[in-house]
Parts: sequence; C-alpha cells; structure tokens
Amino acid sequence: MEIDPLYITREYWVQLNIVVDNFCFFVLFMVLFALNMVLTHNVIPSHVKAHELPPVFTKLRIPIYGFGFVLLGAAAYFFIRSLTVAIDVLNIIYPDWWI
Repeated sequence: MEIDPLYITREYWVQLNIVVDNFCFFVLFMVLFALNMVLTHNVIPSHVKAHELPPVFTKLRIPIYGFGFVLLGAAAYFFIRSLTVAIDVLNIIYPDWWI
C-alpha cells in the first residue's frame, strides 16, 4: 500500500509558501533573540566589568531583556502559525497518514 498524494493546486502552493515564509520569520526572530541574549547576558556585563562601558549600561539590560522576550514571543507565534498551516495543507495533500 502506497501513500498517493493528491494533485497540488495553486491554492495549496500558496499555503505552502505561507508555511515557508512563517518558518523563515521564525528563524529570523530566533536568531535575533539569541543575539539579544548574548548582548545582554555576556557582552554588556563583560564590557562594564572591564571598564570599557560606563556602569549605567547595566541598567539598560532589563529593557533589552524585555525586548528579547518579545522577540521570543514573536518566534513562538510564527512557529505555531507555520505548524498549523502546514498540518492543514498536508492533511489535504496526503489524506491518508501512516504512523
């Protein structure tokens, strides 16, 4: 018994394009979140301790952390959206799933 996919129409290609776009946004926001965490958790404290930055930059870490968690929330949103659209499209293209 083989899994026979249905014909992929233009409408399904558009939905698959939405999946890929959302996944690209997910990757983008995860990279920005990671860079934000490196900046706030490593770079700023190291430079303040080495006296390359004034101590006032330590107080800037809290809003930057907040922005980082906004980026993480955006990444989670795009990942969930990509996953739900992908499942919907794959259920149409492959009506019979094997487990």
